[in-house]
Amino acid sequence: MSLRPVSGGADDGVDGALDPHFWLDPTLLATYAGAVGAQFASLDPDHAAEYLANAEALGGELAALDASYSTGLANCPHSTILVSHDAFGSLAARYSLTQVGLSGLDPEAEPTPFRIRQMRAVARESGATTIFIEPLVDASVVEAFAADADLAVATLDPVESLDTVGVSGEPEPDYLTIMMRNLSTLEAGLGC
Repeated sequence: MSLRPVSGGADDGVDGALDPHFWLDPTLLATYAGAVGAQFASLDPDHAAEYLANAEALGGELAALDASYSTGLANCPHSTILVSHDAFGSLAARYSLTQVGLSGLDPEAEPTPFRIRQMRAVARESGATTIFIEPLVDASVVEAFAADADLAVATLDPVESLDTVGVSGEPEPDYLTIMMRNLSTLEAGLGC
Protein backbone atom coordinates (compact mmCIF):
# COMPACT_ATOMS: atom_id res chain seq x y z
CA MET A 1 0.00 0.00 0.00
CA SER A 2 1.42 3.37 -0.83
CA LEU A 3 0.41 6.99 -0.67
CA ARG A 4 0.56 9.24 -3.67
CA PRO A 5 3.71 11.21 -2.85
CA VAL A 6 3.90 14.91 -3.42
CA SER A 7 7.42 15.10 -4.76
CA GLY A 8 7.15 17.80 -7.37
CA GLY A 9 7.60 21.52 -7.27
CA ALA A 10 5.32 24.49 -6.86
CA ASP A 11 2.77 23.33 -9.41
CA ASP A 12 2.39 19.85 -7.94
CA GLY A 13 0.02 19.09 -5.13
CA VAL A 14 -2.67 16.85 -3.88
CA ASP A 15 -6.02 17.19 -5.60
CA GLY A 16 -4.77 20.03 -7.79
CA ALA A 17 -3.63 22.21 -4.89
CA LEU A 18 -0.53 24.29 -5.48
CA ASP A 19 2.50 24.05 -3.23
CA PRO A 20 3.58 27.67 -2.74
CA HIS A 21 6.86 26.80 -0.96
CA PHE A 22 9.13 27.39 -3.99
CA TRP A 23 11.78 29.09 -1.82
CA LEU A 24 12.78 25.72 -0.36
CA ASP A 25 14.55 25.03 -3.67
CA PRO A 26 17.51 27.46 -3.61
CA THR A 27 17.74 27.46 -7.43
CA LEU A 28 14.14 28.62 -7.75
CA LEU A 29 14.72 31.29 -5.13
CA ALA A 30 17.85 32.46 -6.98
CA THR A 31 15.85 32.85 -10.19
CA TYR A 32 13.23 34.85 -8.32
CA ALA A 33 15.87 37.02 -6.60
CA GLY A 34 17.49 37.80 -9.94
CA ALA A 35 14.16 38.85 -11.42
CA VAL A 36 13.36 41.02 -8.40
CA GLY A 37 16.80 42.66 -8.56
CA ALA A 38 16.34 43.39 -12.27
CA GLN A 39 12.86 44.83 -11.67
CA PHE A 40 14.09 47.08 -8.85
CA ALA A 41 16.99 48.21 -11.07
CA SER A 42 14.57 49.20 -13.81
CA LEU A 43 12.33 51.09 -11.38
CA ASP A 44 15.19 52.89 -9.62
CA PRO A 45 17.97 53.46 -12.20
CA ASP A 46 20.00 55.60 -9.76
CA HIS A 47 20.59 52.50 -7.61
CA ALA A 48 20.47 49.88 -10.37
CA ALA A 49 24.06 48.72 -9.90
CA GLU A 50 23.43 48.14 -6.19
CA TYR A 51 20.27 46.10 -6.79
CA LEU A 52 21.96 43.99 -9.44
CA ALA A 53 25.07 43.43 -7.30
CA ASN A 54 22.95 42.38 -4.32
CA ALA A 55 20.92 39.98 -6.46
CA GLU A 56 24.12 38.51 -7.89
CA ALA A 57 25.63 38.09 -4.40
CA LEU A 58 22.49 36.38 -3.17
CA GLY A 59 22.54 34.16 -6.24
CA GLY A 60 26.07 33.07 -5.31
CA GLU A 61 25.04 32.28 -1.74
CA LEU A 62 22.06 30.28 -2.99
CA ALA A 63 24.28 28.37 -5.46
CA ALA A 64 26.59 27.45 -2.56
CA LEU A 65 23.55 26.34 -0.53
CA ASP A 66 22.34 24.22 -3.45
CA ALA A 67 25.79 22.61 -3.72
CA SER A 68 25.73 21.81 0.02
CA TYR A 69 22.34 20.13 -0.33
CA SER A 70 23.36 18.24 -3.47
CA THR A 71 26.49 16.90 -1.77
CA GLY A 72 24.89 16.30 1.63
CA LEU A 73 21.90 14.37 0.28
CA ALA A 74 23.69 12.50 -2.53
CA ASN A 75 24.40 9.24 -0.70
CA CYS A 76 21.58 8.80 1.77
CA PRO A 77 20.23 5.28 2.28
CA HIS A 78 16.68 6.66 2.42
CA SER A 79 15.01 9.10 0.06
CA THR A 80 11.47 9.27 1.42
CA ILE A 81 10.76 12.17 3.74
CA LEU A 82 7.69 11.74 5.88
CA VAL A 83 6.35 15.17 6.83
CA SER A 84 3.54 16.57 8.90
CA HIS A 85 2.21 18.42 5.85
CA ASP A 86 3.18 18.77 2.20
CA ALA A 87 5.36 21.88 2.41
CA PHE A 88 8.57 20.41 1.02
CA GLY A 89 7.67 19.45 -2.56
CA SER A 90 10.06 21.91 -4.20
CA LEU A 91 12.92 20.81 -1.98
CA ALA A 92 12.09 17.14 -2.58
CA ALA A 93 11.95 17.59 -6.35
CA ARG A 94 15.29 19.41 -6.45
CA TYR A 95 17.16 16.74 -4.46
CA SER A 96 15.44 13.58 -5.76
CA LEU A 97 13.53 12.92 -2.57
CA THR A 98 9.97 11.70 -2.22
CA GLN A 99 7.80 13.72 0.14
CA VAL A 100 4.84 12.01 1.80
CA GLY A 101 2.68 14.11 4.08
CA LEU A 102 0.44 13.09 6.93
CA SER A 103 -1.87 15.92 5.92
CA GLY A 104 -1.97 17.73 2.59
CA LEU A 105 -0.94 21.34 2.03
CA ASP A 106 -3.04 22.55 4.97
CA PRO A 107 -0.88 22.17 8.09
CA GLU A 108 -3.95 22.33 10.33
CA ALA A 109 -5.81 19.48 8.57
CA GLU A 110 -6.36 16.35 10.62
CA PRO A 111 -5.28 13.16 8.86
CA THR A 112 -7.94 10.52 8.33
CA PRO A 113 -7.55 7.04 9.83
CA PHE A 114 -7.06 5.76 6.27
CA ARG A 115 -4.24 8.27 5.70
CA ILE A 116 -2.58 7.27 8.96
CA ARG A 117 -2.72 3.60 7.96
CA GLN A 118 -1.23 4.46 4.56
CA MET A 119 1.54 6.51 6.15
CA ARG A 120 2.43 3.64 8.46
CA ALA A 121 2.74 1.37 5.40
CA VAL A 122 4.89 3.93 3.56
CA ALA A 123 7.17 4.26 6.58
CA ARG A 124 7.59 0.49 6.73
CA GLU A 125 8.11 0.04 2.96
CA SER A 126 10.54 2.95 2.60
CA GLY A 127 12.59 2.20 5.70
CA ALA A 128 11.98 5.72 6.97
CA THR A 129 13.05 6.26 10.55
CA THR A 130 11.92 9.87 11.05
CA ILE A 131 8.88 12.03 10.51
CA PHE A 132 9.52 15.75 10.16
CA ILE A 133 7.37 18.36 11.89
CA GLU A 134 7.34 22.14 11.59
CA PRO A 135 8.12 24.58 14.37
CA LEU A 136 4.83 26.55 14.14
CA VAL A 137 2.40 23.62 13.91
CA ASP A 138 0.81 21.67 16.78
CA ALA A 139 2.85 18.47 16.90
CA SER A 140 0.50 16.34 19.01
CA VAL A 141 -1.00 14.34 16.11
CA VAL A 142 2.41 13.77 14.51
CA GLU A 143 3.98 12.76 17.82
CA ALA A 144 1.17 10.25 18.43
CA PHE A 145 1.63 8.83 14.92
CA ALA A 146 5.42 8.67 15.39
CA ALA A 147 5.08 6.80 18.69
CA ASP A 148 2.65 4.33 17.10
CA ALA A 149 4.84 3.82 14.01
CA ASP A 150 8.12 3.75 16.00
CA LEU A 151 9.52 6.82 14.23
CA ALA A 152 11.74 9.59 15.52
CA VAL A 153 10.44 13.15 15.26
CA ALA A 154 12.64 15.96 13.93
CA THR A 155 11.93 19.59 13.09
CA LEU A 156 12.18 20.74 9.49
CA ASP A 157 11.50 24.44 8.99
CA PRO A 158 9.59 25.56 5.86
CA VAL A 159 10.86 29.13 6.44
CA GLU A 160 7.33 30.51 6.45
CA SER A 161 7.68 32.96 9.30
CA LEU A 162 10.78 34.90 10.21
CA ASP A 163 10.80 37.65 12.78
CA THR A 164 13.71 40.05 12.85
CA VAL A 165 13.90 39.66 16.63
CA GLY A 166 12.82 36.56 18.47
CA VAL A 167 11.11 36.18 21.82
CA SER A 168 14.46 36.22 23.63
CA GLY A 169 15.36 39.56 22.07
CA GLU A 170 18.06 37.87 19.99
CA PRO A 171 17.97 38.12 16.20
CA GLU A 172 16.20 35.20 14.55
CA PRO A 173 18.27 33.10 12.14
CA ASP A 174 18.11 34.07 8.48
CA TYR A 175 17.07 31.95 5.49
CA LEU A 176 20.55 30.53 4.84
CA THR A 177 21.04 29.56 8.49
CA ILE A 178 17.65 27.85 8.67
CA MET A 179 18.24 26.02 5.40
CA MET A 180 21.62 24.74 6.60
CA ARG A 181 19.97 23.57 9.82
CA ASN A 182 17.33 21.84 7.67
CA LEU A 183 20.10 20.11 5.71
CA SER A 184 21.64 18.75 8.92
CA THR A 185 18.21 17.58 10.06
CA LEU A 186 17.56 15.84 6.74
CA GLU A 187 20.98 14.19 6.73
CA ALA A 188 20.37 12.80 10.22
CA GLY A 189 16.78 11.72 9.45
CA LEU A 190 17.71 10.04 6.17
CA GLY A 191 20.80 8.33 7.58
CA CYS A 192 23.25 10.15 5.31
